[in-house]
Amino acid sequence: VFVVLLQYVQYDKLLFYGFLMLVTSATNFIFNWVYSMFKFENIRLDRRVNKEIFRGLFSFSLWSLLDPITVTCRGQGCNMVLNAFFGPVVNAAYGISNQISGAIDGFTNNLSIAFRPQIIQSYSSGEYSRTKALFYSMSRINYMLHLMLIIPVAFSISYILDLWLGSYPSETRIFTICVMIMQTINCLHAPISTVMVATGKIKKIKIVSFIIICSVIPLSVLLFSFGFSVYTIYYLLLVLSAINVWASVKILCQTFPTINPAE
Repeated sequence: VFVVLLQYVQYDKLLFYGFLMLVTSATNFIFNWVYSMFKFENIRLDRRVNKEIFRGLFSFSLWSLLDPITVTCRGQGCNMVLNAFFGPVVNAAYGISNQISGAIDGFTNNLSIAFRPQIIQSYSSGEYSRTKALFYSMSRINYMLHLMLIIPVAFSISYILDLWLGSYPSETRIFTICVMIMQTINCLHAPISTVMVATGKIKKIKIVSFIIICSVIPLSVLLFSFGFSVYTIYYLLLVLSAINVWASVKILCQTFPTINPAE
């Protein structure tokens, strides 16, 4: 609706669109807040501050911030590196491939949302066998569902791009396939992250993931300086994603010994 309204606006359309998006976010928050106030009458703001609880929540929130920082550094960092070495055309191909992958990833993330409350609840209740079973189920279903989505897209990628864009940079097809493979590897990380959140011990896994994933920036700059091809950055991302999952499994097994990596 907002995009349709833009044609009737006589002043700065981008500013108007940004303002409407701000209104949408604020309205959404207010509706949720009002609904919670009436629906959950026994939950009210307590002005007393429990320093021990506050310290734990603050620490947890602080380390949780590394996730969006990691995603931003990887996404925007790769953008800048590709633009610096290969120009805006290759950068556009990178953006298109991420759009397609994001649409597929958003679909599988909805499945993860259904599992997360169950895993956290079972762990907090001491039902570790159920937590383990949910973890394995989430991993298998996440992976299989992702494969079911990316395999037909990968085989039809030329047709999809022709239908969607008509003309596009030549690197887009390979970029898109590489990104989808990377996302298939990364979807195994979501169940691990969920169990680690349930334990509350997320500091180590967040730091390790940040270091591993963000190392793609200096490594790609170094390799591009030696004349490596534009696809090198995706090969790096694939390898680093696999290393990140492996390292996360190791951390999970140390934190939650019930999980057996051999299974």
